[in-house]
Amino acid sequence: MCEWVIKALSIICLSLILNIYPFTALALEIDLNAKRQFDVASELIRQDRLDDAVKEFKSLLAGYPNSPFSEDAHYWIGKSYWIKKDYDSALREFAMITSRFPDGRKAADAQFEIGVYYSTIENPKYDLNRAIIEYLKIPQRYPNSHIADDAKYYAARSLIDLTNYEQAIGDLNSLITKHPDSEFADDAQYYIGISYIYLKEYQRAREAIEKLKDSYPYSNYHAYGSALLLLLNKTLSNSQQRYSNTIGGKGSEHKNFSEPSGIYCDEKGSLYVADTGNKRIQKINQAEADGTIIGRSKKGEDVFKRPADVWVDRNNDVYVIDSKLFKVYKFDENGNALFTFGKEGKKDGEFKEPSALAVDYEGYIYILDKGNKKIHKFDRAGNFVFSFGDKGSKDEKLDEPSDISIDIKENILVVDTGLKRIMKYNKEGRLIQQFGMESSKQEPGAFKEPVNIATDRLGNIYILDIGRSNIQKFDRDFKFLSEIKNEKGKPKIIDSPGGLCVSPAGEIFISDSSEHKIYKLE
Repeated sequence: MCEWVIKALSIICLSLILNIYPFTALALEIDLNAKRQFDVASELIRQDRLDDAVKEFKSLLAGYPNSPFSEDAHYWIGKSYWIKKDYDSALREFAMITSRFPDGRKAADAQFEIGVYYSTIENPKYDLNRAIIEYLKIPQRYPNSHIADDAKYYAARSLIDLTNYEQAIGDLNSLITKHPDSEFADDAQYYIGISYIYLKEYQRAREAIEKLKDSYPYSNYHAYGSALLLLLNKTLSNSQQRYSNTIGGKGSEHKNFSEPSGIYCDEKGSLYVADTGNKRIQKINQAEADGTIIGRSKKGEDVFKRPADVWVDRNNDVYVIDSKLFKVYKFDENGNALFTFGKEGKKDGEFKEPSALAVDYEGYIYILDKGNKKIHKFDRAGNFVFSFGDKGSKDEKLDEPSDISIDIKENILVVDTGLKRIMKYNKEGRLIQQFGMESSKQEPGAFKEPVNIATDRLGNIYILDIGRSNIQKFDRDFKFLSEIKNEKGKPKIIDSPGGLCVSPAGEIFISDSSEHKIYKLE
């Protein structure tokens, strides 16, 4: 009886094995084929052949929709679309991962990419409130994810951009307290200092930046923090900027100029000069002997005819306005041309006498058109958005605009020499404040012939008045702070100015178009 049972069971087991094995072998073969195709697609990614990689990944998904590599295939299709700046297609792939594979290996990473989608300025669907919601889904759904701290940090950064500084400070402090060795701990400490600056709590800002320098000496923000600390110390001590030295003289060699006009100082302290007479832009790092020249083609031909102003955005891209060609040029930080736009005319978006420009945090470009007495706004791709400054009552219209800047709150500041005032507009081009008055007395806030404007990283505003031969310094609410004048026995720093800028460390640079020099105050 027992032998018969054992024999029967053996036959049944053998039958089961024979029936099951073909399916097991088939599944294994499918996985191996999917793995080979996945490896091919991954190699195409490494070769930067993104279109081919996307095709291969999609072929993989079509042939083996339920393979162990499906989740990764969707993720890398999304990343490929992102690199190609096809943001909507990228979002579709990342959203598919969070819905189909909510507990998968790439779920938290895909959710993070969805947050990045809404916090990317270049994306037309840029929405910081939505970005915060998407980022905070990660610590809620995936608290043990390697990217949970990153998500909290970027959510706090978005709060800063939304001017919710107190909550951002609290969230960043919490991140540092819980994870002092986090990859983003130094970044968080830096932006705590920045938030206090926005709140005009300069002593707390200084303490936060000092902590950054002491606790994170190898931080990428160390150099920025050092410059900012110098500016904070100057502000808290009420020290006055004075003439320091002169750069250049007439000539075409590096650090020499011909009729220098607009100038700009970037986050690293490099100085950009619209060297108008020499038909070029010079990038000058004072500690280096050589610099970058923008405006010469590979054949040695001049790109510009009369470059009038220069600006550098937060991505280190360089913008130049040519008043004679009626064009705006955009270059990368190495001086490679990216695109150009603009033409002569009197219609909105056309130029009659473009003379100054500014670029805001979101990448919108503002062109001061002195001839048409208005400001033109363009998007980051150079597409016309709208014009302003020529509407409203006679008292509200620009009369003789001469320079433009952007304050710490992203308002647009315009010097109107004719009205002897500073006009403050919001991003929508609505006039929200006029500041200044004409007076025969040398009283604070009175202007005679204001021509240039600049702001520093604390939001202070500097107005160069050639009529009064001074620079008046105000806080961001136009409260008078100090006055800078020509000093006896020193070069006349306020004589024939072409441009004005302030470095991250609070150094003031003034270009002198007739003396072909740049004056530095510190």
